[in-house]
Amino acid sequence: MLTFEMPLLGSTPKDPEVYKTFVLERFIKEGKANVSQEQFEAEIAAVRATKENGEMEEKGKTGFLVHDGLASLSTHVLLGFFKSAARALVVVPGTEVSAGKMAKGGSAYIQAIDRGVFVWGPTERGFTPLIVEEGVEITDCERPLRAMTAQGERVALACSEMLPAGTKAEFIVRVFYKRFTDLAIMEMLDYGQYSGLGSWRNAGWGAFSHQTRINRRVMPDGTEVAEWPKSLSAAFDEDKPKSKPKSKAKAEPDADLAEE
Repeated sequence: MLTFEMPLLGSTPKDPEVYKTFVLERFIKEGKANVSQEQFEAEIAAVRATKENGEMEEKGKTGFLVHDGLASLSTHVLLGFFKSAARALVVVPGTEVSAGKMAKGGSAYIQAIDRGVFVWGPTERGFTPLIVEEGVEITDCERPLRAMTAQGERVALACSEMLPAGTKAEFIVRVFYKRFTDLAIMEMLDYGQYSGLGSWRNAGWGAFSHQTRINRRVMPDGTEVAEWPKSLSAAFDEDKPKSKPKSKAKAEPDADLAEE
């Protein structure tokens, strides 16, 4: 289970046509075997592109997928986090990720994550609901984006949906390669304290801590499998009620930092 220590900013375009083009182009170009056509269609359906009054959201705004009435993360986003963490840690001396079987084969470990690490939601494979306290609202976070161009410095305004610190996410990770040791997986999850999930994560937003229980079993061919059980929240007695996000209010960050 992840507990977000900083507010989490949504990173999904609220315009379904923009999201469809973005996902479809990536789906075809990269040939992502871990994103099925069914999951692709479900994500398009989960893009909430209108407000409660039916008006279109602001152009360029990002937010959360909404699945079964709850703000959610797609599980392939979590898989992407593991790959990002592995890229960062593989060059850090003394880490498990940079040593032994994880580092062998150079960049092959990224393909190994694609083929041997699978992330599922607590009740279905495609989505992980974001768990919030009753009455918690989704707010909007507006912040400036600065960039140096040939014409000089340019500043634009970005807007994202935001859930507060304390939001939780529960999911299952199944690992099918011995090279991904328990310690390596823990190191990658620990990396979320520094660079987490969602928009503006390079500025610390979306950073999280984790509580993890590992079950390991042996497949018929002798391969060890590390598996996170379905109910991590029950294991740690931290199950929180899920509530449908209410209306939005405006919020602005204190720091004027560049966004990733």
